Amino acid sequence: MPTEDIVKNTKKPIYRRKRVVLPLSVLLFLVLCDLAIVCTTHGGSHKVEVATLDIDAVSAGQDLITLLTINMAHGRRDGRNQILQSGKAIRGNIDAIGELIAREGAQLVALQEADAPSWWSGGFSHVNRVAALGSMTSAIQGTNVSGWGLHYGAAIVSQLEVSDAHQITFPRNIPTFSKGFVVATCEWPGDQSFRFDVVSLHLDFASAKVRSKQLSVLENLVTKTDRPIIIMGDFNTDMSKSLLPQFISRTGLQTWKADDQSIGDYSLFCGIMSSPPKWKRMLFL
Repeated sequence: MPTEDIVKNTKKPIYRRKRVVLPLSVLLFLVLCDLAIVCTTHGGSHKVEVATLDIDAVSAGQDLITLLTINMAHGRRDGRNQILQSGKAIRGNIDAIGELIAREGAQLVALQEADAPSWWSGGFSHVNRVAALGSMTSAIQGTNVSGWGLHYGAAIVSQLEVSDAHQITFPRNIPTFSKGFVVATCEWPGDQSFRFDVVSLHLDFASAKVRSKQLSVLENLVTKTDRPIIIMGDFNTDMSKSLLPQFISRTGLQTWKADDQSIGDYSLFCGIMSSPPKWKRMLFL
């Protein structure tokens, strides 16, 4: 065999190996980066500051309060990813949420995927912005994800008196970012003696098994509290699956229009609560 043929034949396998090894190396690098980021941005569970905003209080009615739950989606609205949005677009999307809160006259709002200043979503507090636009006097920022310049999680903004807020971050679930909830104690308007808990919750989107484990953590809170409780959030599931009906049965929660198909996207939900004696535990999907 001629020398040049031997050289050609030995080069082909090496070239093929490079074509295989290089993509695998890149994939491994990306996986390791994902693991590192997910592991090091777990927000933990701890007490959360209730930020008092310098906003003129709006008098809330004593018989009814209006509730909202909104997945803010890091300000991307229906875009593919917030990193691909301009700062101006993100601010406009956040302002639209604040204007919605004001238009609906909500006194208590649960937020998910709600950003504190983060590099990928404009570098400003989305929670404080919608609170100001919605005439809210208190803001609770959960950071179930915190690190690498990212700070976000579940949050609550309120016109009611709020105290004793905590965030609970569920155990790590690689490869998805951490999820969790914030819980705060509120006073019913005009009745300081009636205090109730409100939860803003976000469950994992990728696995029903993980969501079940996360609801077990919430169930522990619900069954131990002596106060009435309202739970709002993005459950990443609905009543057609067995998970939520079973959770509701175990905890004695009541749902508000859970089967109403006209409501649409469960990332935005509005409800009205009646005066305290008529309810004890409510779940808003």
